[in-house]
Amino acid sequence: MSAEFEALKAELDSAKGIAKRIYRIIDVGTGWQLPKIKQRGIPMDFGTYFATPEPMLDAGIKVLQETKARKARLASPGREIAPPGRGKMIKNILEERIIDKLKKENKVDITLTASDTTASFTEAAERKSDLFITNGISPGMFTIPLMLLDPGDEVLVTEPDYGPIRAAKMFGELVRVPLKERKGVLDETRWYFDPKELESRITEKSKLFIFSNPNNPLGYVYSKDDLHAIARIAKQHDLFVLCNECYERQVLSDEFYKTLIFNSLAALPGMIERTFTLQGPTKGYDTEGTMLTGWIFGPAKHIGILKWLHFPAANKHFPAVSDHMVAAALVSPFREEYVRQQITIYRENMTMLWDLLNSYSWIECGKSMAGQFLFPDISKSGMDERSFGRYLVEHGIGGGWGLVGTAHGVEYGKNHIRLAYCTPTDVHKEYLAKLDEALKYYEIVYKDRIIK
Repeated sequence: MSAEFEALKAELDSAKGIAKRIYRIIDVGTGWQLPKIKQRGIPMDFGTYFATPEPMLDAGIKVLQETKARKARLASPGREIAPPGRGKMIKNILEERIIDKLKKENKVDITLTASDTTASFTEAAERKSDLFITNGISPGMFTIPLMLLDPGDEVLVTEPDYGPIRAAKMFGELVRVPLKERKGVLDETRWYFDPKELESRITEKSKLFIFSNPNNPLGYVYSKDDLHAIARIAKQHDLFVLCNECYERQVLSDEFYKTLIFNSLAALPGMIERTFTLQGPTKGYDTEGTMLTGWIFGPAKHIGILKWLHFPAANKHFPAVSDHMVAAALVSPFREEYVRQQITIYRENMTMLWDLLNSYSWIECGKSMAGQFLFPDISKSGMDERSFGRYLVEHGIGGGWGLVGTAHGVEYGKNHIRLAYCTPTDVHKEYLAKLDEALKYYEIVYKDRIIK
């Protein structure tokens, strides 16, 4: 074995070691290893499989063609490149359209500070809110805790919830707040938020509360009463709040279907000054993995700091093609009809998956209010979530960390798995047939394990 190969192997082993330490810190994946199989199963553990809307693709193609024809530098909307290596910011179309969207759909009024750093900090003293267009949503889950937390501070996070919100553990002491489960209840009320669970965990060291609305993997949508309770607690205990709203356009209720208005915590009195909200197009327009434009809005003086914190810690600039696509989506006439069509399919698919899971006496599953997933309780199967997840993968279902409940909550995700219902209906039916086959086989092979 050559010295060069040995050096490369040592470097790779070091990188793997660093990655494992990071994953242990934030509890993502919980160390669960996939079985060694030749092929990944059908992707029922991850979401977003619909075609990206054509008007958005057309906008992306157009800007690429125009840039090529001009032999110009690819730049974001509203940006002009002056002499080589120098640039200046002009009026940003995308910011205007996002602000209009927030006002109409979230009832949140945003006032922009100036782009210049000095002016931004000066104006922040007089303004309550600001908007920051980012390179995706997830970086905000890293940079906001980094900005707010000092050593020894406590950060409260809900569980089960989107795994990466626990990245805050790298900057403060993590305190888990459970979303509670009603055993035996199979409708949308199975999971619920109890404000007492949050308030009872607050200490003098508490600094930040993080949650997702709608929730992933539960599909739970926080009610107006829930949001008012969170606002009361945050103001009473002087907490900042970080809310991930990436599934805001996938609420399955009739009321949302008719209005397309989503209740944001930041819209409540006195909350824009202490709430950081993350939004983006990836879920609502099925662009996950290809479009990384997102946005953060919140207290102006902190957003001003966050804009510069993103430069070394994440990425200050948003992508040059996807932002044109988002700008097109925010004004296109297709957008409301697209969401309504998507919701109709998701509701139908969710019901089919829910019916199948609850047809087995040893599985309990509540309905989802939003999003792309169900989170069934498989404790009566006689296996824990890792063993049962391994069984499903070995029988062609899933294959990623998202399948296992503890990837979404080390403590409160136990004995659960996450299954998606967000494929086109004909494909979804094929997936259900494969899942049904695996569950029937389980009943035969492991009948002695199943708890009656």
